[in-house]
Amino acid sequence: MAESIFTAEGYIRPALLLAAYRSGMFPMSLDDRGELGWFSPDPRGIIPLDTFHVPKSLERTFRQGKFEIRMDTAFSEVIAACAERDTTWISDRIQLSYEKLFELGYAHSVETWLNGTL
Repeated sequence: MAESIFTAEGYIRPALLLAAYRSGMFPMSLDDRGELGWFSPDPRGIIPLDTFHVPKSLERTFRQGKFEIRMDTAFSEVIAACAERDTTWISDRIQLSYEKLFELGYAHSVETWLNGTL
């Protein structure tokens, strides 16, 4: 019998999810029931960090000190907020899967806070 792609806890096995990303694929929920599909867009959306540029207007905004930028302090809240839409590809199972990748050090969040609010 073939091994399920899901763990008993309901998330996608981390090794499978990481292998999929390395191959240019990622899972998306297809419907409200959480049915999954695997996608490999062409071209693939990648932000090259070695050439990433912060626009001057955004840089000025940050220098004003109104916002605070944090990393990895509210991962679960960030992914929950991203999933909070009428239609979303981020099902409960996807959320669990990414939270597991975060626990293992493979997923990260960059957060913007204003007056202590995400």
